[in-house]
Amino acid sequence: MNVLLYQDRGTAPNAVRQTYLCLKEVLGHAYDIIRVDARVLRCEPWEDACAMVVVPGGRDLPYCEDLHGLANERLRRYVANGGRYLGICAGAYYASSSIEFEKNDPVMRICGARELAFFPGVSRGAIYPGFVYNSERGARAVPILLEMPYFKKERVDVYYNGGGYFVHADAQHDNVRVLARYADPGACDDEPHPAAIVHCTVGQGHAVLMGVHPEYSADMADFTAASSPVGPPHNSPTYAAIVRALIDSRMDRHAMLRAIFQQIGLKTRKIDQFENLEEENDTRQPLFLAFHAQTAVDAWPLLERQWHEAIDPTRGILACKHHDFYLGDTIPQQNDAKHNEDSDNKPLIHLVPPQQEQTEPWFDLAAFFAALDGQRRALCVPSASSGNVLLCSTVVDSTQSLLHDNYTFTSLFPDGTVCVAAHQQAGQGRGRNSWISQAGALQFSLLQRHGYGQPPLVFLQYLLAVAVVDSVRSRPGYEDVPLHLKWPNDVYVRYAGQLFKVGGILVNTTTGPDSKLVAILGCGLNVSNSDPTVSLNQVIHAHNPRLASLTLEDTLAGILAAFDALYATFCTRGMDHWFLDKYYRYWLHSNQVITLAEHDHAQVLVRGISKEHGFLVALDVGTGRVYELQPDGNSFDMMKNMISIKK
Repeated sequence: MNVLLYQDRGTAPNAVRQTYLCLKEVLGHAYDIIRVDARVLRCEPWEDACAMVVVPGGRDLPYCEDLHGLANERLRRYVANGGRYLGICAGAYYASSSIEFEKNDPVMRICGARELAFFPGVSRGAIYPGFVYNSERGARAVPILLEMPYFKKERVDVYYNGGGYFVHADAQHDNVRVLARYADPGACDDEPHPAAIVHCTVGQGHAVLMGVHPEYSADMADFTAASSPVGPPHNSPTYAAIVRALIDSRMDRHAMLRAIFQQIGLKTRKIDQFENLEEENDTRQPLFLAFHAQTAVDAWPLLERQWHEAIDPTRGILACKHHDFYLGDTIPQQNDAKHNEDSDNKPLIHLVPPQQEQTEPWFDLAAFFAALDGQRRALCVPSASSGNVLLCSTVVDSTQSLLHDNYTFTSLFPDGTVCVAAHQQAGQGRGRNSWISQAGALQFSLLQRHGYGQPPLVFLQYLLAVAVVDSVRSRPGYEDVPLHLKWPNDVYVRYAGQLFKVGGILVNTTTGPDSKLVAILGCGLNVSNSDPTVSLNQVIHAHNPRLASLTLEDTLAGILAAFDALYATFCTRGMDHWFLDKYYRYWLHSNQVITLAEHDHAQVLVRGISKEHGFLVALDVGTGRVYELQPDGNSFDMMKNMISIKK
C-alpha cells in the first residue's frame, strides 16, 4: 500500500521534505511513501493501492487551481469510501469548508469556500502574527494541549508557521473530534484554546487536519532560513529556541503522530524500532567484505591490488559518482577530514577487509557460505560464482544504487558479487515505486556482466524471478507452498484466500568498456517480516506447520545457486521450453483475460512469453489480433486485471 505525498505548485519544498522524512520514519516500514502531483490525482488509478493522501504545507491557492474539479471529486470519494487524508497547515486550510486567512490584511487576505470540505466549518488564521511566505520569519515553537485519552502526554511543543485554527470545531459539528488545542489563543478572541488538530469522519473514511507542523524536526540544518535572508539566522535567539524546543519534543511529537495514525487504522513503527533509527540513519555504517573459501586466496589479493591502482593516492579514497569509498580496518582521521573538505557532500563508505570472525550479527556469514555450498551441490553447479564475493552492511541507501551508481567501484569486483543489507533507507522498485525495507526481509543486488552476443538481456529478470520461487518450491516438502509469479517480475503468495506481494525484481544496466552489459539484479523478499503484507515464513507455516522456517542466509544461498544454474543453461541454450514451462508453472496468468488500457481497453487472452524478446503475448478475444507487450514499459494491475503503460 502507498502513502501519497502531494508535491506540485504551491507546496513548500521544505514542508515536503520534512513531511516525507517524518512519514518514512513513522510509517515507512509498512507503506511506500510516494510523491505525486496533480496530474496523478486527476488521471491515474491511484485509489485502490492508497492508504492515505497527504497534502503538506505551502500555499492554498495553487492547490485550488490545480486540483479543482475532477481531482477533488476523486479525493472526496476516496475518503468517503474508507480512505484517509492528512492535511498539514495549507493542506488543512484547503480541506476545510471555507478559509479566512489574514482577512483584515488587504495584501495577504485569502477568503473563500473550498471543495473538499472535510472539516465542515471555517479554518481561520494565521493565529499567531509574523507569517511571511517562503520564509521562517514568523516561525515559532508553540505548545499544544492534547485531548487524546489513548495518548499519555497532555502537552507537546510543535513547529508553527502561518497555520490556522478550526473555529468552534467541536461545538457545531458532530463528525469532528478535537485532538489538540493551542495553549495560547493568539488572534482568536472567543475561544480560550482553539482547535489546532481535528479528526473528521467523512463517510467511512478519515480526515486529520493540522494547523501546526508536528512533522517538522530540527535535527537537520535545512530550515529555509539557512538560505533565505528573510528568515531568522541560525545564531539568533529565536532560531535557537525553535531548534531547542523541537529537539526536546521530537520523540513526543512522533509518538503523538503514531497514536493518531493508529486511531485511523494505519500500521505504525513500534516504539522499540525507533530506538534503532539513529544507528540506521548513520551514513558511516561500514560495508563488510567477505569471500567464499574457494575464491578468497586469489580474489582478495587481486581486488586489493586493483583497488590501490584505482584510488587517489593522496587521499586514499576511491572517488565515484555518488559515493566515495575507503578500504581499511578503520578510516584514519586525516582521511576522514580530507574527505569532508573535498567530497562535494558525497557519503564516504568504509569498506572493511575480510575478517577472521563474524562481523554482522544480523547475517551469519559462515552459515551463508555453508548453505551456498550445499545448494550448489544439490543443483550440480559447483563452479558457480554468485555469492563468492559478498558486500554486507547493516544499513545502506540502496543495495541497487550502491552497485549501479558507482561504476568505478563496481568495476573492481567479479561477476557474482552480491551486496546485501539489513536495512535500506531508499530501497528501489520499478517505476517510481520504492521497496519497503523491514527487519526480517531479504534485500540484495547481484552483479552480472552479460555479453552482447549472448541471449537477450531482458530475460535476466525472468531468470531471477524463477530462481526465487524455485529455490523454495524445489525443497522436499515445500513443493506446494503457494508461491507464484506475477508478470513480469513480482513474487506473490496465496494466503488466507487472497493474493499478496512478498517480493520483486529490479534490473538496471550500464555499458562496460569491454563490450559487455553490466547488469545489477536487485531483489527484495519478505522472508520473516509480517509488514507491509505477509511473509514467506507465515505462508509456509500456514501451508504446513511442520515445515521449518527459512533463514535469510539459506534463502539467499538458494536463490543464488538456482540463478547460476538457470543462467548457465540460458547462455548455452537461449530461451526455450526448458525455462518457459517452469515459468508458466509458477505464474498467475495462464489463460487469464485482461484489459489493455492503452489499446481502447481491448479484452485479451494471455498466451505466454515470446522466446525472442521476452514480451507478454496476448490474443484479442474479439478480433484475433496478437499483442506483444514489453515488460519494462508496462505495469500489470492485478486488482483490475489491467495492463497500462508504466508511469
